[in-house]
Amino acid sequence: MEEEEEQENVVSPWSMWIGLFLVVANVWAQYLLWFGEQGLVRWRRTEAQLVLSQRENKEITGRINALKREILLVETDPRVLEEVARRNLGLVYRDELIFVFPGHRTAVQVSVDKAAVMTEDDHVGVGGR
Repeated sequence: MEEEEEQENVVSPWSMWIGLFLVVANVWAQYLLWFGEQGLVRWRRTEAQLVLSQRENKEITGRINALKREILLVETDPRVLEEVARRNLGLVYRDELIFVFPGHRTAVQVSVDKAAVMTEDDHVGVGGR
């Protein structure tokens, strides 16, 4: 009877190897689940990147809409077209003087004759162009 009790308490080598294999497989699966290429840590990082990308998209969409409004104004309002030409291309009236100060990004315009009406032939580029 004692021999039968001793045999029941003895673990067979196969069951020990199977148990060890299951423990190692479980640890490896947990590692892959948490830190693997498609794991939860990567998922949270990707989710944060998605939120940042959505914010950037909203900002870019706002800028695109503002530019669309400006294009529409340039196409329909001649005063806006004149302002854009003056600002971006440096166009001035023939009777205006432009003072450019070194180290400043903007120039100061002085109109000699404020009653002058600008025509298409009146545009002169900065520097006499």
